[in-house]
Amino acid sequence: MPVLVDLAFYVQQWYPEALVVAEKLRLSAREIEWHVGRLKSAQQTGKLENAFTMYAQPAVATYYLMTRQVLALYEEGNLAMLAELRNAL
Repeated sequence: MPVLVDLAFYVQQWYPEALVVAEKLRLSAREIEWHVGRLKSAQQTGKLENAFTMYAQPAVATYYLMTRQVLALYEEGNLAMLAELRNAL
């Protein structure tokens, strides 16, 4: 996740509109960290199976949206490394 935030920050150097996306990514990363924390707690108490749908699914969905936001940002900025980034994500 920090890598996605770093990628948005990198684009921000040439494309100031990336600031909004970078901030959204930071907030999304914090959300994912919260979900992962809940999953770790549930695992310690033996309730991971019950907590999985409540915390893992939103975390995965949020991460997926983050990757789409980064790709859209690179596409908007018309950056040459878009194809490489698509392959990596």
